[in-house]
Parts: sequence; structure tokens; C-alpha cells
Amino acid sequence: MTSMHDDGSGVADHLAGFRIRRAEPQDAEAITAMHLRSWREAYSHLLPDGFFSKQETVHYEARVEARRRHLAENAGNPSGVRTWVGFDGRDVVAVASSGPARDADLAGEIPLELQMIYVLEQAQGTGLAKHLLQSAIGSEPSFLWVFRNNARAERFYRRNGFEPDGAVKQTGPGWGYLEEFRMVRR
Repeated sequence: MTSMHDDGSGVADHLAGFRIRRAEPQDAEAITAMHLRSWREAYSHLLPDGFFSKQETVHYEARVEARRRHLAENAGNPSGVRTWVGFDGRDVVAVASSGPARDADLAGEIPLELQMIYVLEQAQGTGLAKHLLQSAIGSEPSFLWVFRNNARAERFYRRNGFEPDGAVKQTGPGWGYLEEFRMVRR
């Protein structure tokens, strides 16, 4: 299997029909569309259909522009949020972002947070998620938050060295007050 490590150019090697590279501002619309689709695929058992319909229509253009600005602001900042995209040849089918810890209780001990990783169902089980995770956080100690009752994601994170550390929190009303728990890899 080829290495998926970034060579410094922001472009990673190929993996069986997939390619991973650093996200660029011009990827904002494709990432936003893929991200929203992945929410529907990953969370349909947790949230009502109306939640997804609203996310896909209300403020969609503003969401794209915010992502474009975010990608531009972090493009040359090695200590900022880094976003990676996985392509299946032409379309974005996966995205991951990592950056400085946002949890004050872990910032000194584990300074890296996996802020998101999503892979469309059509690309799950291919090894893309594991390589995307490697691109985003390498083998560094890190942490993430995962929704309770998201068994597939929890299994993936456990296979990659993460374990729950006991911290829990609840989302706000926009996300239906879902419970999340933190997983840590030391």
C-alpha cells in the first residue's frame, strides 16, 4: 500500500482510485455539499428528516462562503485548522479537519483535535477513512467528539487507537440535544 503522507506540497499519494490532498478555497462548495450529504447518511437514525432538509437549503450559500473564507484563512497557517479532502477520481467523497485543541482541559496534554471526518457511504470500507485520518492527525496524540449511538464511527475510532475518556456534552437545540462523548488517543 502506498503511503498517504503529505510530502509538503499538500498533495498525498493515491489509494486504489482515491486521492487525498489539502483542501483549497475553490473546494468549498464541493466540500459543503458532501458534508451535508454525509450528515444525512451518518445521522439519519439520530435526527429527523426535517433537520437535513433545513441544513441543505437554509443559508446554504452563506455556509459555502464561510467555508471558503475558513479554508483561505488557514491555507498558509501550519498551526491553524488543516482540512483534507478525498476524491474518487473527480468528486469529493470525504473530508477531515484537525487543528489546535478547543477543549481547555486537554489543551496542554493533547494539543491536537480531530474536528471532523466524514466519508460518504459509497467510499466506506475502502481504506480511505484510515488514510484521511492519517493525513489529518498522523500518529499524534489527539482527541475528538462523537455522537452517542453512532456505533460505526465509534468502532472506527477504537480501531485507530481512540478510547472514551469519560467526558460528555450535549448539543444545542439545533442538533436536537444529542449527547456526544470524547475519545482520546494518547
